[in-house]
Amino acid sequence: MYFTLLFEKEEGPTEIYELVFHPCPVWFKGGSTGLDEAVCIPSHRGPHYVMGDFRCLLDNAEIESNRKVGIVCHDSGHGSEEDLNLLMSEMKSEGFSPQLMFRN
Repeated sequence: MYFTLLFEKEEGPTEIYELVFHPCPVWFKGGSTGLDEAVCIPSHRGPHYVMGDFRCLLDNAEIESNRKVGIVCHDSGHGSEEDLNLLMSEMKSEGFSPQLMFRN
């Protein structure tokens, strides 16, 4: 599985980032197509999400905290339920309000 994050803005437009596993976690800005366009690749390079991977995105993208974030889960990809749970936990600890919007 992989995840699309929709960062809600009061006046729009929605900021979109995706967390994919190629095979390690890689963050892309919505519409990116290849590793050369990645926003960040966490340094641990393991196949699963670890705490700190969301911080990698925050450190490399201009995202304001205290925001609602919709999460869309896609069936394809190498992510897992545990990866999703860790992502949501870290998002909450960073001051975001994640909401699972859609799950294939």
